[in-house]
Amino acid sequence: MSQAELARRSGIGQSTLSQWESGEHKPRFEQLKKVLDALEINHEQLYQDFDEVFIREALEKYETSAKDIEVVLTANPALSPAEIEVIMRIVESKERELAAEEKKDKKPE
Repeated sequence: MSQAELARRSGIGQSTLSQWESGEHKPRFEQLKKVLDALEINHEQLYQDFDEVFIREALEKYETSAKDIEVVLTANPALSPAEIEVIMRIVESKERELAAEEKKDKKPE
């Protein structure tokens, strides 16, 4: 989909989309929701692939928990409560997946 088509479908200006794409600016959560609706995807699909490696590494490498990650996210003034909620749902999902994998690996064959 072209930027022009995405702008038309989402109601977000093409120049704004261009600034997001170049990293010049970041979308607010409400704007991101409009783009997701225009693309017919949900926030979890957007974050899932992007953050999966980061989240898995943080949980494994630093032996941290979802609660620790939530504390760090909450301290970031750039993130809204809605954004933190979305990220935390993904983190908690990954934490459950890792626990299930560990449990499966520990089962005797």
